[in-house]
Parts: sequence; C-alpha cells; structure tokens
Amino acid sequence: AIKAVEAVLRPAVEPNNGKATLGSMIAVLNKKPSDWRCVFPGKDDDNSVENFVGTLRLIWPNPDRHGSGGRKPTLTEARAVVTLAATVVQWRREGTVVQKR
Repeated sequence: AIKAVEAVLRPAVEPNNGKATLGSMIAVLNKKPSDWRCVFPGKDDDNSVENFVGTLRLIWPNPDRHGSGGRKPTLTEARAVVTLAATVVQWRREGTVVQKR
C-alpha cells in the first residue's frame, strides 16, 4: 500500500528523485508548504497541504517496512493503512490532489 502511494505521488512531489520514499515526500511537502497546493480548501480556504500531509503521516509509520524485525502492524492497523492508501491513490487518479503552486 505504501509503495502504491509512493508511486503515484513521486511524479508530482519528487519527479527528479527515482528513490523518493513516502518519508522524503512528506519532508518535501513540509519544508516549504507554501510552494504546494492541495485540492481541499482547508480551514482558511488557502488550499494548504497540511491536512493532506497529515493523511500521509497516518500511512507512513509502518514499523516493519524495512524488514528489520520491528513490531508487526495489527490486522486492524494494516487494513486502515490500505484503505487510506487506496484513497490517496484514487485521489491522484481522479486529478491532482497536490501540486506545485
């Protein structure tokens, strides 16, 4: 699920980084959020990426993603991440959920 999100967001967020990860894309969006626009209006109607980044943060911290023997996600956690990831992928497929201003 995380790989799918990385694959659909990479062209928009880090098109010149073939090794971009969800973590690096979150960092790019956070570094200069004013450079980015999200399809959602946000609380101040400024199309801030803040809420979108929050969604990505919910997906990102997979404790065993590097195969280092970390805690395995619970079934409930894994299902929730897959649902969020599918939503993000669909948002990108339907249009641009996030883009450069």
